[in-house]
Amino acid sequence: MKFDKIIIGRSIKTAIQVLKSKERNEKIAHIFSYEHRIGEPFKIFNFIPLYKPFSVFQQNSIIKILKQKASHLLISTQIEEYRKISETDRFFIKLNNLFFIHQISIDEKCINNNYCKLSYKSYKFSTNRLINSIIKSASNEKYTSFKSLKSYTKKSANTLLINNDTEISANKIIKCNRFESKKNAKHIFWFSCSNKEFNLDKSIIINTQNNIIIKIIPWFDYIYVEFTSKNKLSNSIEQCIKIIEEYNINVNIKKEHVLASGFGLLVSDNHKYLSYLGKRKDALLGSNFDFEYNPWQIMEFCDMKYDEAKAILKSSQAFKKLFYKYGTDTEEITYLAYDFWNEFKNADKAWLKAEIHYLANTEQCENPADYINIHTDEWLNAQNLDIEFIENCFA
Repeated sequence: MKFDKIIIGRSIKTAIQVLKSKERNEKIAHIFSYEHRIGEPFKIFNFIPLYKPFSVFQQNSIIKILKQKASHLLISTQIEEYRKISETDRFFIKLNNLFFIHQISIDEKCINNNYCKLSYKSYKFSTNRLINSIIKSASNEKYTSFKSLKSYTKKSANTLLINNDTEISANKIIKCNRFESKKNAKHIFWFSCSNKEFNLDKSIIINTQNNIIIKIIPWFDYIYVEFTSKNKLSNSIEQCIKIIEEYNINVNIKKEHVLASGFGLLVSDNHKYLSYLGKRKDALLGSNFDFEYNPWQIMEFCDMKYDEAKAILKSSQAFKKLFYKYGTDTEEITYLAYDFWNEFKNADKAWLKAEIHYLANTEQCENPADYINIHTDEWLNAQNLDIEFIENCFA
């Protein structure tokens, strides 16, 4: 098979490369394995604090881009951050409070080892859903994806052999690394546990003196913990758990809750790629609202769409989880769910098949592995899914 370009990898950078290729009317092959979640795992949330002196404008630029192009993915969140405050920090906090909407307050009462508590509003979003939304918006008849590949070998400068039996070639092969250079590498562990027991409603960040950052992020039924260090630590998991306990944060993280480990990008790297998204005229699929970004209006829109769905979906929380994945496209899933309700007389099966049907038509979801590994936040708990029913949906 002959293509104009072969793009290898799955990240924000590769998604933007796919988008560029579509707008140049190029025929592309996109190669990635499910292991490409590592480093850009399914639920990683980029927090965008507004007081860091050297990245403040890039961070605000990312917020602006996502408000315009992917507003259904961007969620406002209240943050408590524990860190030591220097005089330089205080200066930039005052500067932030003069020029930006999101005000930062300082609790002068020392918490732990002279740490202060900062409170402010910021944003969170699912990196994986952003990647899927970009690729979905770029997909057409000239886009072909090769997923879950066991191996590929380079036969020549422009030819690859996939799984030892499929040969593809292109004028150009682009392999996107996770970070531009070693100096930008951050070693990260990701954890997840249920939020049903703790009901955490705010996000927490802990900045330690030895360049360790812990982010504790509630997302519907889950709590996600991101442990970041500039140096790879052999006891990272134990150290993360110990620090959380020191701050008396009511989250029960255990070693068996680890999702993945890998590398992440600095804000400046993501800004470099997402700035291209901001230059496009159209919003990504799912963000086709007829109003400018306003979190309250988006929530009202979500509630209105839930009113249309609640005859066969009693959980507003379940609908919100769908809405903050697919945005305005949730309306299509709702229509499908009503059709499948007539078939199954079972709400869970109707909505599951409706989501799978939608993904099969829009996001190259071709088999149960695609659904579990890429398109659902349950891939870490696949044993809780009705695998037999999912297989029948693809039959």
